[in-house]
Amino acid sequence: VNGGISRKGAGIMKIKISALDLLFFGDSKPFVTGEDRRSQSLSVPNLSTLCGALRTAYFAGHRDQFKYANEPEDPTAHLVITDFHLMINFEAYYPVPADLVHIKDSPEDDSGNYQLYPLKSVSREGLISSSEKIGLEEIFVPAFEDQERADKVENLSNAYFSETELRNYLEGFEGPYSAIRLDEMIGDESKFGIKRLDNSHAVEEGYLYQLSQKRYGDVSFILEFEGLELPDKGLIKVGGQTG
Repeated sequence: VNGGISRKGAGIMKIKISALDLLFFGDSKPFVTGEDRRSQSLSVPNLSTLCGALRTAYFAGHRDQFKYANEPEDPTAHLVITDFHLMINFEAYYPVPADLVHIKDSPEDDSGNYQLYPLKSVSREGLISSSEKIGLEEIFVPAFEDQERADKVENLSNAYFSETELRNYLEGFEGPYSAIRLDEMIGDESKFGIKRLDNSHAVEEGYLYQLSQKRYGDVSFILEFEGLELPDKGLIKVGGQTG
């Protein structure tokens, strides 16, 4: 991936990471050759993955200091990620909060956006609970006057909305909000592989596997961090090795 950095002062740096090829971000499920046949990439990397990528980029430019990695003298020990979000068409995008819901089976609008609606709190009077530790004094329901619509809502999977919509949400805007599904913004491409025997180079039986990788197109990662100095521009390795 290609990274471009801006310096914000006070030791804070911001980097834009744009993918040059397919990327693969594994989840917590182990993927062992010969035992698993298929592995699916996450759409967005974990912060631990990005932290490791930044440390790798630093040591690639300071190879004489690699001997200090994970030691008390580790020069990357003070790395702190202070912000992470996506950039799509030059606008910042963030994950949609779980209390915004989507009407089931309703399509996106002409711009490819989905409409989301906030939940409202409703008092539950007369509720009897066997546990005094569980707060069940209220529930949250869609803010619809039409009960039929309120019964047909769901969370929109892998949904993101713009920074403008995030500000509206924080200010208590009643909606609806416009959101996109990240799965529809990035490509999903499969790669098949085999394992060869060292002595004969013949295909080893039972070692066919499939990896699902992501092509990000116009989607970039914006990462803000402090405690680490990197060059203003360069290449950085992110994600798992699939070759």
